[in-house]
Amino acid sequence: MKLGRPRLRSILLVVNLVVLLLPLGGIAVFRLYETELVKQTEASLIGQGTLVASMFRVEMARQFDLALDQGEAWDLAYGNPLDPQFTPREKDVYDPIPPRLDIATEPILPQGRDAVPPQHPPDIFAKAAGDAIMPVIISSRNTTLTGTRVLDYQGTVVASSGTEMNESLLVREEVPRALKGEHVSLLREREQDPSIGRQSRVRVFVAIPVIYGNRVWGAVVLSRTPLDLNKGLYLIRWHLLEAGAILLGVVLLVTTLTTLAISRPMKRLVRQAEQVASGGEGAAPLKHPGTREVAQLSEALSGMAATLSQRAEQTRVFANNVSHGFKTPLTSLSASVELLRDPDLDMSDEERARFLEMMESDITRLDHLVKRLMELAKADTTERKGETVDAILVLESLEEKYRNQGRDISVSHSGNIGKVGMARESLESILVNLLENAWFHGPEDVQVCMEAGVDFEDEEERVVIRVSDNGPGISPGNASRVFNPFFTTAAQSGGSGMGLSIVASLVKSHGGAITLDQDAPGACFVISLPRMPA
Repeated sequence: MKLGRPRLRSILLVVNLVVLLLPLGGIAVFRLYETELVKQTEASLIGQGTLVASMFRVEMARQFDLALDQGEAWDLAYGNPLDPQFTPREKDVYDPIPPRLDIATEPILPQGRDAVPPQHPPDIFAKAAGDAIMPVIISSRNTTLTGTRVLDYQGTVVASSGTEMNESLLVREEVPRALKGEHVSLLREREQDPSIGRQSRVRVFVAIPVIYGNRVWGAVVLSRTPLDLNKGLYLIRWHLLEAGAILLGVVLLVTTLTTLAISRPMKRLVRQAEQVASGGEGAAPLKHPGTREVAQLSEALSGMAATLSQRAEQTRVFANNVSHGFKTPLTSLSASVELLRDPDLDMSDEERARFLEMMESDITRLDHLVKRLMELAKADTTERKGETVDAILVLESLEEKYRNQGRDISVSHSGNIGKVGMARESLESILVNLLENAWFHGPEDVQVCMEAGVDFEDEEERVVIRVSDNGPGISPGNASRVFNPFFTTAAQSGGSGMGLSIVASLVKSHGGAITLDQDAPGACFVISLPRMPA
């Protein structure tokens, strides 16, 4: 094991801590919290401005009533006409003014121009109403830190928490818009005031029109500096610490659970793999794998261990069968060579020829065994490489070939059954082995039939080929061993017992299956191969 590699637990902890720090980093980088502070200030100013505007409107109405009581008339078209696009809703209808300023997208205007002398003297009704609400504005200034100006319909200040009394604010952008009936919110650069501990770079301005009917009687302009980011974070520091502690606990809990779900099963899986690598018995899948991926890996490892064990057993049996298959001809050859080398042996030409013929037969048998072994090895490693072949063409080609040789063979099929995913020579090798096996083990007049059709297995189309004969068939005792390498009931006749094992390996390597139908009257082999799409 290399020592420089980090533990999975450490990686998960680092990743979760980074995820934890992302929201805090986002606040510092994108000023999200600063925008919320600005909106909070805007909402507060809208609330205060609406209240002051209501007070001013009520006081204006009272001044009009006093004028009527004293016999003074006033113009019913008092104030400015309301722009139709800013017509308020009917009375008693809930109509809130939502904050909309976003410091990330809202332009920050320069500082507002100073007030200028008015072109007309302040309206007498607005002046009287402003004097009436002036004590409320002054008393709330030190608490709310809000600059408040109440204007008449000409834009002249009639009540103020500052020093612009009886001066005009029409030079500021928000005032003419408010005197048309628009609710205005905007940001301006802040003039630094050392007497106030806020370090924000902007100041929020809100202008609220005073509307009566379809006329604008005046406006209320308010301004305040929002809390700066550092001050805002400081005020909620304990909440941030509590949230950080909760998130840290969640991170530790998630890391612990992840360790239990992944790290421990992975350690058991490593021990399982080491056991398989050291030649131990096959390992069973983990009982508590934790995750689906670990479960799949455990099952795959268990399957691999079983396959390795099976292959080892097959290799042992294969080696025994190979040694048995080669032992008889090699023993015969050795004995014949020893006899022929004996100088004292008096052997006639006929006897010598007979011994040479026996040696030639043994050599032929060994050559046949070697070729069969090579075919078996090739069949075990054959893979599909995109080649396809029409099964009907192969069947009809073999039928014609063996009929020309005088064989009794027939072919039947259910029409165009399509192609299978293998090379033509591979399918021919499978069918030739089965046909030759039927004629080798059956009587001279044996009849062989090949049938082909399409079937569905596990929602997949399969090409099914049946190769059957009317011979004696295969006994139940031998039925389970016919596909084993070197198993044969005709060893004395030259049978190698490898033909059916080659067939089984070829079929399996192409995603198919071969079985023996024991209910058929003779020997009947059923081959199932995946049907390729048209």
